[in-house]
Amino acid sequence: MKRFSIVKTEVKKRLLLKGMLLSILGIFLLIGMGTFAKVTVLSVWGLPSFCVGIFLIGWGLIPYRNLTRLETHPHQILFEKDHLTFISTHGNHVLVPYRNIGEISYVEAGNRYGIRLSLKEGDPLFLPYFLNDSSLHEIVHPNESDKPI
Repeated sequence: MKRFSIVKTEVKKRLLLKGMLLSILGIFLLIGMGTFAKVTVLSVWGLPSFCVGIFLIGWGLIPYRNLTRLETHPHQILFEKDHLTFISTHGNHVLVPYRNIGEISYVEAGNRYGIRLSLKEGDPLFLPYFLNDSSLHEIVHPNESDKPI
């Protein structure tokens, strides 16, 4: 069985709004320096203001681009007989045997949401952009279907 990551529309809207504000600041800096600055000011501050303007535009829109890419190429969780495999859009694979999973919980904090796997040994794993699914616990721990998630 497979599960795919889903980008919530409210997260995407918030990120787009933040990105647009930062990009507008970068554009205003570029246009303002190009239009109103004198040549003597531009000779000293021209290149740094250009770099800062381009940085603001990129810093604002690259996270939004990554989210839209995640919509077309989502993360995957593959549930197999004795383990689950998390496949990232970047090609990274994480294989977790069911016997090593202590607890599965859904975590949501601001723009970050997903599934948290508390492992019996080691640090917990966070699988981003997956929605809350009550059947996950039953898939991973079929003998403990009485316990709440």
